[in-house]
Amino acid sequence: MKKDKTSFSGEFKPKVIINKNKYLDIGLISEQLELGRITHINKSTCGNGATYSWLHYTPPATKTNIIIEPNVSTIQSKEKEHLSNQNQHNTRCFIYEGNPIDYSKPFNHLVMTSDAFVHNYKEIFSKFNIHSILIDEMHSVVQSSNYRRVMPRMMDVLLGL
Repeated sequence: MKKDKTSFSGEFKPKVIINKNKYLDIGLISEQLELGRITHINKSTCGNGATYSWLHYTPPATKTNIIIEPNVSTIQSKEKEHLSNQNQHNTRCFIYEGNPIDYSKPFNHLVMTSDAFVHNYKEIFSKFNIHSILIDEMHSVVQSSNYRRVMPRMMDVLLGL
């Protein structure tokens, strides 16, 4: 994915989206995404299904979405849920120590920690056609950036894409 540097103005234009359902509809989220722009989704409540919806969203053909999770236990929880309720149209690779990236298969989603992303992004971008990247629990990236050196590096990598 190439970032069109001319399209990112750095301006923040808030847009309020009303969701009347208990869980966020991925259609509401995906409509807001714009190639080459950073989209912030500031949910007002936890547990509204935004990450769940994103994991069940199928990107365009031959494309892969990346989901960066705050920790391994969150990834393992999502992996367990996936294994108990597999969707054959939505393939996922859950990446953490002891469970590496399988570059031989196409995936709709790569789910990993910020550490795994920083250490593998060059190979990931050379092997997969990345559609979008979701950073789950973005506030944890900001909070842990003082003691986890990989966090500022992850943001540098993402902004440099």
